Amino acid sequence: MPKLRKDHVEYLRKRGVKTELPENNYFSDGCHLGIRYLDPEGKPYIDSNGDDYIVRRLFPTGKPKFKAPKGSGSRPYFSPLMPEGYLDNINTPLVFIEGPVKVDSCFEHIPTGFCFVGLTGTWNTKDCRDEKGNWDPDNDTHLLPELKTIPMRGRKVIILFDSDIEDNISVDDAATDIGNWTRKRGAKPHRCTLPSEPNGAKNGADDFLVRHGAEALQEHLDAAEVEGWPLPAPLLQHDGELKRSYTPAERKRLVKALAEVSDVQTVDDTCRVLATKLRIPFSQLLADIDDCRAGTTENGFLGSAEDLEGDDDIDSSWVIPFLLPKEETIVISADPGTGKSLLCYSIAHAVATGSDFLGFPIAKGVPLILQLEEGGTFSRRVKAIGMAKSEFHPGLEVGKDWFFSKTFDLAKGRHVEQLKLLIRNNVDLVIVDSARAVARSLSVDENHADFGKLVIRKIAKFINDCGKSGIIIHHNNGGGKASGTKDTPAGVWGLFNLKQVEGEEELRTLQTDKKRETGILWQLRVQRTELIDGLPNGWAWTLDSDLSHMAPDQSWRTKFQNLLKLQEKPIGLRDAEQLMGLSSDEGNTLRSSVGRDTACRRWLVQKPRQGVAGLYFMPHEFRNSFQQKPQKEKGVQTRERHPLIKEEEMLEVGEEGSSPLLPELLTTLPMCIQPSTAEGNDFQQNTPDLSGVSLSPHSLNDHTDAFWKIVKDSPGLLPVQIANKFQHVTKRTISGAQAKALIAEGPPVYEFDDDEEI
Repeated sequence: MPKLRKDHVEYLRKRGVKTELPENNYFSDGCHLGIRYLDPEGKPYIDSNGDDYIVRRLFPTGKPKFKAPKGSGSRPYFSPLMPEGYLDNINTPLVFIEGPVKVDSCFEHIPTGFCFVGLTGTWNTKDCRDEKGNWDPDNDTHLLPELKTIPMRGRKVIILFDSDIEDNISVDDAATDIGNWTRKRGAKPHRCTLPSEPNGAKNGADDFLVRHGAEALQEHLDAAEVEGWPLPAPLLQHDGELKRSYTPAERKRLVKALAEVSDVQTVDDTCRVLATKLRIPFSQLLADIDDCRAGTTENGFLGSAEDLEGDDDIDSSWVIPFLLPKEETIVISADPGTGKSLLCYSIAHAVATGSDFLGFPIAKGVPLILQLEEGGTFSRRVKAIGMAKSEFHPGLEVGKDWFFSKTFDLAKGRHVEQLKLLIRNNVDLVIVDSARAVARSLSVDENHADFGKLVIRKIAKFINDCGKSGIIIHHNNGGGKASGTKDTPAGVWGLFNLKQVEGEEELRTLQTDKKRETGILWQLRVQRTELIDGLPNGWAWTLDSDLSHMAPDQSWRTKFQNLLKLQEKPIGLRDAEQLMGLSSDEGNTLRSSVGRDTACRRWLVQKPRQGVAGLYFMPHEFRNSFQQKPQKEKGVQTRERHPLIKEEEMLEVGEEGSSPLLPELLTTLPMCIQPSTAEGNDFQQNTPDLSGVSLSPHSLNDHTDAFWKIVKDSPGLLPVQIANKFQHVTKRTISGAQAKALIAEGPPVYEFDDDEEI
């Protein structure tokens, strides 16, 4: 076989093709470059003369660029670089390209993920051969037999022609023709349009690869648009156009086909044309598609047997229990650098994966992040929580598991309509980051008197009108409150403020800034976590303690009832006073308010009388549904654990001033908080002073021996170092303060009865 000429080698290299390809594929035929066409098994095709089917690339360049054997028809080009099994695997997208050299260049740069097949010309999908392969000069409409053998049903087909396709009517028509016949064979045709260079130079697949690289081309292939209407051929006319009427059975198939399309614009355009042709409301078509996606078309509002397989631990009325109800919108505000975006993105990750968040089981859904102001930090943040793909973590699939946008503009009606369609059909949770960025697009200052009405209410309305939930990220003003007037919290279900705990890098408080029937004051801990291979790449949020009974701006009734929810035995008002760390005057106010409150008196299980204090207790059926059942052991007093903390922790109480009930309460208090003195309480700026927080000895459960072995083996370590080592060994988290308290208590002493075997 003649060796390749230097000009042929240079030609291939400029197009990204290495000359190390098999010798029986490329060769020099005089001044022309010969390319032998092989079948998928590597055997040469035969032309009309019984010779190998060879296409010649004419040199010097002239037209036609590729010349096939006369009277031999066309053949598809199958590269020797194609991975085995790719052609028959319908899960591998099939990409049609004009020209064999471009196919080899694509496989050189993108060796996996796509099955590239070459066409000698854009119209060379048909020739004059009949079904048996015999030449018939009067027949030029038969699809190539070699193409008929490629599995198509349910397969994504991408038509990748040169960038001048929009300017070349013949090439554009050829792409439409390929879309029609592949759709008739059950495929899902798409078109990938490559951009021309800024100077107007045309780009083929090989040119684009050499100029911009494999990753850029792969992004274009992934973003290929649906060719024609996104419906199977039986639901279209012979020319690929929509019908003017459909039978009831075809209507069901039509809705089902549209429900499988995730591209918002394509569904929108198709439904608008269908609504006109079928003379039905556009909104009705969208509702039918939404029902089909939700799986409610057959049973309507009635459940099926599969619906019983859900997780009973998940409260269907909440996205995040006590924080975000379903079909409601909240605002989370904070000072810069506090971590409000990281907290909300972590919520999005929990929803996308259906994993626990702050100890709560979360129903799986699809989040959308409208990231409008973070710039380059957004990518790093979503990678840090394992949402986006990174070198350390596989991440979640964008456009399927979650969506994001950096260009949404509330002032543009078309953006709002597209967003509504996306939310209705694909999204369960919308996170807007931030309200200030949206206000900027509307030319509204965040301190404007109508900021809540013009911005917050508008955002909440289009989210909630679609029946979905939303979180709006906002900024604090100089006073530590959410920017804007009182109209800001009035437009949403709840307003929550995230603040840094002074002197504690990892601790934050999240509290209700808008009065509701139930308010929260949670102490959160944000820590670096390992995503993969032991590398500390991410961040994780945990609920360190629940301080809801100390929440400022809440009524005494709410504070007292929040405290009762944490108790497993009846308590008196003086006990509550101590547990809440109230001053004498505040204690008098508590006793006066609660004693006269009808709602609190229903929890009275022992009425007060001369010399005997009244006792209060809230039955479990009036609490939330996340209580865990106690695991009773012989000789050990147990209680049900509060849903907001994973481990059983007790409140440290000093001996002075203890009430008669206090020793009994020590085994039941779920809070890991030292009751503050009157001087220790500071609710300035709406946040309690947590400098007096002291964590009690932690429950080690089955890891007690492991903890004391670390202490014994490493006598010189600080408590925080012991805690870190304990976490590494057992995968359980304790703080340095808890480790210090455990060491102070000393190792456990095991006592046995005389007749008990050791």
